[in-house]
Amino acid sequence: DDGPAEGPGAYVPPVVPKNDASRRLIYNAIRHNVLFKACSTDELRDLIDAFRAEHRGSKSVVIREGDHGDGFYVLSVGSVSVYESTEFKGTLHPGMGFGEIALLYSCPRTATVRAREDCHLWFMDRRAFRAIMARHKRKRLNMKLMLLEKVKIHD
Repeated sequence: DDGPAEGPGAYVPPVVPKNDASRRLIYNAIRHNVLFKACSTDELRDLIDAFRAEHRGSKSVVIREGDHGDGFYVLSVGSVSVYESTEFKGTLHPGMGFGEIALLYSCPRTATVRAREDCHLWFMDRRAFRAIMARHKRKRLNMKLMLLEKVKIHD
């Protein structure tokens, strides 16, 4: 189950230490993406915390078209090629993100992404994304409820 749970034993998204340059790289890759545009500074910080480092060797497949998608990548070092079927669609470079639809939906990948050289990537899975977004939504709702409790209604 990918849904956020509450209470003891609830899923807690990871907090992966990163240097300032890595945090900036991820921030710059996600801030203009439609999925992250409405996020507060606190939400962005928590989302960036949840990205974990991954390595892919030259010529290895990062994402395979048709496979179940489970997360979003930000390229840190190296470059990758994108193919739909066997047709080359382009090259992605450090600071670029891909695979974000998998944060919202469990659907098959629509392209294959292959490392052109040794690559370092940052990865966030759907479970972490949903848990962080749900936690912040609950926080906003609780703040609104606290404000409403202070409002006096006169008869």
